Order: sequence, then structure tokens, then C-alpha cells
Amino acid sequence: MAIKIGLITTLGTNIGDDFIRLGIQRIIRSLWPDQHLRWVCINKHQPQTIWPYWHPVRHIPEWAPNYHKVALKLPAHRFVGSDLIVQCGAPVLWKNCHQCEWNIPLWDEVIGTIHREVPVLNLAAGSAFDMTTQPTRIDIPDDRDFLTKILDFCRLTTARDPLARILCGELGSETPLIPCTAGLAFEPVEVKKSFGEKILYVNYMPKAGHYDFSGNLKEEDWEATVRNVLSRAAEKFQVVLLCHSRSEQELAARVFPDYPHVLPKTTDAYAGLVRKGTLGFFNRLHAAVAFAGVGVPSVAVGNDTRILMVREYGIPAFDVRETDADAIWSALTDLDSRQNEERQRLLKLRSRIFDLYREVLVDSLTKCENGALPEIK
Repeated sequence: MAIKIGLITTLGTNIGDDFIRLGIQRIIRSLWPDQHLRWVCINKHQPQTIWPYWHPVRHIPEWAPNYHKVALKLPAHRFVGSDLIVQCGAPVLWKNCHQCEWNIPLWDEVIGTIHREVPVLNLAAGSAFDMTTQPTRIDIPDDRDFLTKILDFCRLTTARDPLARILCGELGSETPLIPCTAGLAFEPVEVKKSFGEKILYVNYMPKAGHYDFSGNLKEEDWEATVRNVLSRAAEKFQVVLLCHSRSEQELAARVFPDYPHVLPKTTDAYAGLVRKGTLGFFNRLHAAVAFAGVGVPSVAVGNDTRILMVREYGIPAFDVRETDADAIWSALTDLDSRQNEERQRLLKLRSRIFDLYREVLVDSLTKCENGALPEIK
């Protein structure tokens, strides 16, 4: 009989979220290698999809409270019968996080009703705050209520960055710090490379990240910095722009037309590129983590506390406001000079991360008084 596992994740938005989910699935498979696992993935950005299309909740809005409450009494959501539920790593703590679209429909109306019967895990939870004004506590009352609720509902929460761990601790939850599961997405494979072939994969975002929390980023300065680094890199490497979205691909073609660009459509295609890489230079921070997981070092540049997640892999990771082309190029050339040493370090770290996740999951799930999970191997 299959083990049914519900995953709260992101689908069809950012391939980096697929890396996180793949890593989590790899860990869970190792617990029950001889069992058939049935995965049910729910896109948190479309939380209504937790219900089948025919269900009244899909069609009765929250602003019709009486009818909505009656509809909820028909328990036919897609997590019914689950043996385990996992929220897959993502920023969980940020300013006004209680306003996220999945708060009430997923956490209150579904997880809140079943967490006592089904173990719920929150793996690789992260923070997203301005680097220059990192909080020491969650001050917004509604954010505190939302985060306390999630921490209470989950049998286990792990933090992927030290700030997330500190903030969870301040909220009363002792949370282990383990680097992001995206580093476990792909199996390391030694790839034979052509003589003299050295590929530098580059991911470019105008703000060096998704959002400008500080409001003081100058996109033209960052573009000039990247242009400077790539002009130096082109003398030693084949420079390839690695894009995570169609808009990034169009941007790469427009801003850096002298370099080829690729947009892998699947995680398998992405894995093939990763294994051919020599180095990376990334704004997409989960690119840096995924590359690290197969032993390919990189330099990351971001603009918020997600940078802290990358640093847990020992990767050079800079705040865009506090770096320049010289610092980035120096870090890249240093990594290039000790490729084999860095590869071995990253692969040993990957193995340790995998073991740490297994340890905390085994410890948590073997203590389950609810549910009927098979014996863990």
C-alpha cells in the first residue's frame, strides 16, 4: 500500500523551488526505500487547488462566510488520507508574512484541522529581510500569530539560514539549522570535459534578487559590475547566461548579447548543465546551492537575507550593496585555483547535510503517536 505524502510547494513559477522539493523527496525516499510513495503537490500560490474542482470551497468565496463554513464541512481536500505532510523550503519569515495567500486556505482551513492526526513537517524554512536591517524578533503582531501557528502545527521545523533559526527561537521554537535541501536535488556525477573547456554559468537579475527591500539599489551600477566581471571572465571561460525564466532569457539577450544564454525547461535539463559547469556566478541563490550539491563552486550576489542560506554552504555570497567587480572576480579566481579541493569539500558537506536531515526526520517521525507510518529503514 502506498505512503501518501502531501507537499506544500511552488509549481510552475521558479525552477529553484523544484530543486528544494527534489531534495526533500530524496531524503524521504531514503526513509522508506522499499515502499511506493505517492506524492500530492499543492501550489501554495494557488491554495484553492487543495480542493478538487467540484468542491464548493473552490466556488464559494471567503467573503461569503456562512456558506464558506458550511462548504468546509465536506472534507474532501486532496490531503485527506495523507500519512505525512511537508511544507517544502521557502522564505517563511518576512515582513507582513501573515498576508500570504496560503495563510487561511491552507494553514487554517486544512492543516489546522488535521495536524493532530497527520505529522506535518516544515523543512528548510528561510528568512527574507533587508540585509542591513536584520530583525532580532518578529514585531508585527499578526506575523507573530501566523508564525506561531505554523510552528505549533508542525512536528518539526528546520531553518536553512541562521536568522530564521534566531527568529523561530524568539517565537519559542527550538529549530535546528541545516542548509537548504536544494543542494540535494541532483546526484553528483563526474563528467568528462573537453580539453581546455571551462564553463562559467552566470545568472543575472537587475536587482541582484527578487525585491529591493531597502529601496536604495541602483540597477545600472549592478549591470556595470556584471559587465566588468564578464569581460574578464571571457578571457578564461566560456561564459553562458543561465536563465530561470523567459523574462530573464529576454533580458540576457538584450543586455549581454555577446554571450550565449540557455533556459532549461526541466530539472533534468538543468542537471545536465550543472554537471558540465566549472564555476558559477549567480543572482538566483538556489542556482548556487544546486551547483554546490554536485561539487561545482560559485559566487553568489543577492540583496536580502536569503544570502545567509547560501553562506551555509561555505560559498562566497555578497550583498550587492557591499561588493564590486574586483571582489567578485577575486573570489571566482580563488575558487578556480582550487577546483578539486573545493569540489571535495562541497561533496562531503552534501553528504553531511543529507545525514542531518535523515537524523532529524527519523527522530521526529519515530516519536509519532498519530498516524500509521511504516517502519523507517
